[in-house]
Amino acid sequence: MDLYAAGLVHTPREIGAFDERARAIIDRFRVPVVFAGFAGPTGGGYGETSGGSGIWIGHGPPVVQAGANPGEFVVVDLPDGDRTAPASATALT
Repeated sequence: MDLYAAGLVHTPREIGAFDERARAIIDRFRVPVVFAGFAGPTGGGYGETSGGSGIWIGHGPPVVQAGANPGEFVVVDLPDGDRTAPASATALT
């Protein structure tokens, strides 16, 4: 496996769960983690969501993380053969 990617829906007060889950996955699989955090109301019981899409490469904070607004996203460029040091990281709206 080269990358772990998942879509998540959390309330704003649960945003810390992204870091916890990312670190556990990195510990187990030794791969970068990408979470797409839903932003905006879902109509399915979540009137407010956390957003927070992000990319984790190591045990620190995310390399880049979007805010809580719909339409925000993140981009990371990883050099060939090196999944530990991003060449660039950008949060866009």
